[in-house]
Amino acid sequence: MKEIDFKDLSLKEFQNKFGKGLPFGVVRQAFIYVKNGNQPQNSISTAMIIYAEPFKSRELRQTGLMTEKEGNRISIWKLQTETAKAQRELLTGKWAYHCRHMCIARLGENYDCTLQKTLEFGDNRIVGVYEHRHRFAVVVSLQPEQTSASCIPKIQELADILAKNALAHYPEYLLQQEKRRWHLKHDKPQRNIPELPPFKEFILKQPLRFVEGVNLQSFLPAKHIVSVEEYIKHRGEQLKQNIDIAGIDLFGDFEHL
Repeated sequence: MKEIDFKDLSLKEFQNKFGKGLPFGVVRQAFIYVKNGNQPQNSISTAMIIYAEPFKSRELRQTGLMTEKEGNRISIWKLQTETAKAQRELLTGKWAYHCRHMCIARLGENYDCTLQKTLEFGDNRIVGVYEHRHRFAVVVSLQPEQTSASCIPKIQELADILAKNALAHYPEYLLQQEKRRWHLKHDKPQRNIPELPPFKEFILKQPLRFVEGVNLQSFLPAKHIVSVEEYIKHRGEQLKQNIDIAGIDLFGDFEHL
């Protein structure tokens, strides 16, 4: 294979080809390495590592999160930065979240990605995941009667819809919890204040969201509000099986919605 000759490559050309989005100091140092006979990618990586080292002792004040799904294993990762601005930057473009020195170089501040939790589910579960702007994440596991190859994609679609609905309805659940605590504290002792059901039961009675045509032009009679429970039943009937919510896991700073 013919080797590329970088002898006549200018710094600007090198930056456009290999160093977009990186600080000029990183690109310039990598360019020196290339002129000394090193390959561009190795040179960029070395320059980023050297650049990132002084940042690693700086305080990480902001925390976001992201999810990774590999089969039925879901990993929740914390994305820590110094500033809220960096958290917003992590939402745009493509990022190698697990490459710390690269992210530090691109952000211009300290950054780290650490594992918060791993969830594992059996082969008889279908798992849906929804992540909202690195702030919140929801994992919903469904337990269908069968997981044949033909029905898995449709149950997977349902699981993803339910994960999105879970995040949408969770603030109301927290509000009702807060109201109940207030009544327990201030109402007369003899008043019976019922407990809230678990969230996976609470959500069944809530209106379904985020499905085109449902609760706008419903498949049910006009003006009927389709609940999450009704939609699950409807999809189960289409697939000729019962589908139950096995569990819902939520992650994020819900105290600061």
